[in-house]
Amino acid sequence: MNWNEQAETIMVERFGGDTVLSLATVENGVPYVRYVNAYYEDGTFL
Repeated sequence: MNWNEQAETIMVERFGGDTVLSLATVENGVPYVRYVNAYYEDGTFL
């Protein structure tokens, strides 16, 4: 198994179901953190 396959396996194991994530952004130099409900599928978060 190569590194990409290992990484994909880990992502599916950890985030393949209903998961709450922290999303951090910056607006006008001020950081904001929001919680979002997402899951990982086919190489992306939905």
